[in-house]
Amino acid sequence: MSGVAVVLAVVVLGWVGVSARGLWVYANHDRIELIDDPAVVQVVDAACVRMNEQVAASAVPAGAPADRAAAAIRAQDAAVEEMVASVRALGTERLANDRPTQAWLADWSTLVAAREQHADALASGGTPTWAVPVADGTPITRRMATVDAPCDPAALADLP
Repeated sequence: MSGVAVVLAVVVLGWVGVSARGLWVYANHDRIELIDDPAVVQVVDAACVRMNEQVAASAVPAGAPADRAAAAIRAQDAAVEEMVASVRALGTERLANDRPTQAWLADWSTLVAAREQHADALASGGTPTWAVPVADGTPITRRMATVDAPCDPAALADLP
């Protein structure tokens, strides 16, 4: 084998090795727009299923008196808080390594805080208007729905 052939073989094998390594890294990188760490996904999926069931079971009845509507809102919010706590129990290091999980959880907390203010106003006899909190000109529920998790923020977007 000539020297040129050896150099060519080394270059080709090196290129194949670097390409294979690059493909492996790309295929296994953290997609920052999705919750994709398998350990996080497992907890999020289970917590979301529980939350969705509890939210549906505590739906605000149409035309309900203000105190009953406020109680239903709070029951739904408790289900959300339980889901958030379940996911946060994974620890900050694991969650920080799977973007956008922490921002997604913060959006859930923001939604609950706004809903709690609405429930307080209803319970005190007020007639509050409701709007989903907005970030960067977009309702947070829209952003929350883009992380590929089975939680349903739309079920919490409409209030009396």
